[in-house]
Amino acid sequence: MSPSEAQALQALAIVFLTNTLVLTYLILRSKWHGLRLAGVVFLMYFGVYSFLSTIEALAFNTALEIQPNLLWFTLVAALMLTLVFAPLSVWWLGKRRPTTGPLPSDNIGAGLTKKEMAIKLLVLAALVYPALYISFGYFVAWQNPDVRLLYTGSTEILPFWTQAWNAFTNPAWFYPFQIGRAFVWIGLAWLVMRSTKAGWVETGFIVGLNFALLMNAQHLLPNPFMSESIRLSHFLETAGSNFIWGFVIVWVLHRPHHSLADLFNRDAHKRHRHRGHPVNVPV
Repeated sequence: MSPSEAQALQALAIVFLTNTLVLTYLILRSKWHGLRLAGVVFLMYFGVYSFLSTIEALAFNTALEIQPNLLWFTLVAALMLTLVFAPLSVWWLGKRRPTTGPLPSDNIGAGLTKKEMAIKLLVLAALVYPALYISFGYFVAWQNPDVRLLYTGSTEILPFWTQAWNAFTNPAWFYPFQIGRAFVWIGLAWLVMRSTKAGWVETGFIVGLNFALLMNAQHLLPNPFMSESIRLSHFLETAGSNFIWGFVIVWVLHRPHHSLADLFNRDAHKRHRHRGHPVNVPV
């Protein structure tokens, strides 16, 4: 085995171990069990690790020049892997059956009206996610001249607002595309929020950790499409923005808010956390 092959194998082992650890955390902190929990694991693993990253790779494929057949093969292979991994991991971690006795519920996400939910979803998808996406893209990845050269053919760096405007207007479909991706992210986060037995802060950490590492640990793997410098820049960019994105989703959606000031009201957060709730019998 050559040194490069040994390095690639080591990186693959690290990626698999990282993915396993973050999903194990999610599973152990869930109040669900059996096939219901396996479904959450499957959607989180396949959705973040493969689906969201693959459709973004397709969007940038003019620069990356990945054969579409390879992308589809990777997507199908990930689907097969997650179909096996999800139920097996739930079984292995002893979550096939309900935990004995009732579990207290923090009712994360409960009490939101349809109107408030709609407003929050729109703000998250149309404003927060694009802002995080372009900010980390510009101030982290775009500061690397190798990244600029790959995607534009030039090392020239434009001012932030010029770059942001260009990114979301050329091509015209790019901004709606990112809003669509944002809704997929939010759906996955909401699924974890409803299934967890953790408080909202820990739930935000769980969601952020899964968003950050399931998608980005694979940047540790050598590939013919990105140099090591570009992969490291993208890892720092997307791991950082995805973690914040996941935590912010939980923070905004975990309880009703009566005003913008209420969103930052620590006392209100404590009252919501300690307010008496009926217990949840595991289902």
